[in-house]
Amino acid sequence: QQLADSLPSNDHLQSILRGLLDHLADEKAAYATALPALRIMVMWAQQELLKPILFQSEMMKKALCAILKRLCSAFGSAEATPSSDELSTLSTLLELLQLLCWPVPSQSSSDEDPAGQALLAAKDLHKLLSWSEKNGDHPLRELAQRLTANSHEESGLTSFVEEVNLLLAALDEVLPSQ
Repeated sequence: QQLADSLPSNDHLQSILRGLLDHLADEKAAYATALPALRIMVMWAQQELLKPILFQSEMMKKALCAILKRLCSAFGSAEATPSSDELSTLSTLLELLQLLCWPVPSQSSSDEDPAGQALLAAKDLHKLLSWSEKNGDHPLRELAQRLTANSHEESGLTSFVEEVNLLLAALDEVLPSQ
């Protein structure tokens, strides 16, 4: 209860989220500052605070696609070794996308539904990521290809490849009907 009382109001949370999303969408923002922004969003998602303000989807879409594109360029060549900030940012971004996509246990879940509910329905996640059958060049697919290529040189990337491939499979599996 004390934590709930210390949180900002919904209006303030929305303002903070807009600031975080603007920062993530900024191509000049350093990974060292993008990482805490993503971690805050992960924490909010885990506490189910993100759900009521998630539907500022244009801002969210812009920010998520921007950070995915930046990560693609970070993992762009086999010669490039990703920095610890880039790896941490990728890990946290994948955690956020998984929290949005897959059911997470909630404090109010029952025995019949122990997994809880995903924060976003599949169709909403598709919209958020601008996902469709025709986007073979989506930044998430490009990131998967680059991670796969680089994982042959850097074995530490294998878990990232698996996580991105699981996310891609989940997104492809539930494509909205056109």
